[in-house]
Amino acid sequence: MDYSSPLFITPLATGVVFALVGLYQLIWPPTKINDFYGYRTQNSRSSQERWDFAQPYSARLMIKLGLLLSCSSIMGLVWDPGTIYSTLISVGLLLVAVWQMHLRTESGINEAFGPMDQ
Repeated sequence: MDYSSPLFITPLATGVVFALVGLYQLIWPPTKINDFYGYRTQNSRSSQERWDFAQPYSARLMIKLGLLLSCSSIMGLVWDPGTIYSTLISVGLLLVAVWQMHLRTESGINEAFGPMDQ
């Protein structure tokens, strides 16, 4: 088992960060639309109702995806495709997690409120 593999370290570390940030945002969500903290997209910032919906929704997804990323780090303990491929796979997993959080949150906002007026 190689605990120094990027396929172990990266998903574990980013997964823990995702889960902790999601938990923090779930416990202390931003109450007003701002430029610094919370789930900030054009869709979520278009109204206070959308903003209030998006914060706990995205926080729960961050926690779930963070735990999933952390669990995926086990792959790095049992499989060693080499440093370059381990790095590419781990960064790919991180990008998929970010992409899923964005897509699912935007989809959730649109299901709850309808598409944003352009």
